[in-house]
Amino acid sequence: MISEKVIKQKEKYKVIRALLIAPLMIPLFSAIPALILGQRIDDLGVSIILAMALVSYLVTIFIGLPTFYFLRFFNCLNLITLSISGAVLGAIVGIVAGINGKTSFDLLLGATLGLLNASMFGLLAGVKVFNNRVTRYRKH
Repeated sequence: MISEKVIKQKEKYKVIRALLIAPLMIPLFSAIPALILGQRIDDLGVSIILAMALVSYLVTIFIGLPTFYFLRFFNCLNLITLSISGAVLGAIVGIVAGINGKTSFDLLLGATLGLLNASMFGLLAGVKVFNNRVTRYRKH
């Protein structure tokens, strides 16, 4: 029989793994069009990708991780709620960052990247799609 301590340690490992890997999807997703078209990524492109990775990690740590634990605390954690919250929060971050200057494009880009990051985080953390069967006594 697996002890409760071992189960919690495995769950913590999955969340840490998700925290380290999921934010890398945003710079990768942004670099894919250039790589598919065969364009060379110069120094400016590399610095932009690194800046996107930094912002992605910061947003995941300071906004995404508290949202994950908030949903888990209120027994609402599943991949659908996590992805929707990621899209909504990503849209808000996109509007606040205002990279392009066009609100509709920033909203769409932020929502897409937030959805991508939250979905990948949930998959790597082992969150179930519909019902995570979370109870008040077993949180995750």
